[in-house]
Amino acid sequence: VIPEWGRTLTDEELHAEMMADTFVGGSETSTNALSGGIMLLTQHKDQWAKLKSDPDKYVPQLVEEAVRLEGPVQGLFRTAAVDVEMHGVRIPAGAIVNIRYAAANRDERHFENPDALDLDRPNSRSQIGFGAGVHFCLGAPLARRELAIGFRAFVDNIDDFELIDSSMTFEYQKNFALRALTSLPIRFTKKK
Repeated sequence: VIPEWGRTLTDEELHAEMMADTFVGGSETSTNALSGGIMLLTQHKDQWAKLKSDPDKYVPQLVEEAVRLEGPVQGLFRTAAVDVEMHGVRIPAGAIVNIRYAAANRDERHFENPDALDLDRPNSRSQIGFGAGVHFCLGAPLARRELAIGFRAFVDNIDDFELIDSSMTFEYQKNFALRALTSLPIRFTKKK
């Protein structure tokens, strides 16, 4: 029930909201995940070599690792439905909680060497960059497909690449919830 309205969403309103979330949420976020994944490859050239050696095997892994390490959505707010205690902290029902996907995706208790891009990571698909449970991203299958197509086009058309300035530090747009590079200046050699 939406308290301000005194009712739940109608099927039509729910469908409209789902479509808006898919279209709006799926454009900038996919672009940001692609650039984040390419940035990761500039830092892990051994993984670039691995990706080129077997794109069919490693492109899906790159999708998961890019979302895990450079997820375009860093977290969202949720309202606790019931009283709960987590790690000794009591969260009362109705409390607003900031869920940080980015922190969970780098949890060393779940991911070995969590800050590294690892295309052989056995549990990469357990990343929660798309949320979880009832809040799982409706557009996740589309996003995974878009990222796979984008990364595959990159590996199929680029022989090699490097940062234009190898000493550059990466800067991100100032945004609490979303992660987006301000630029990614690379020089590449096209496949012949």
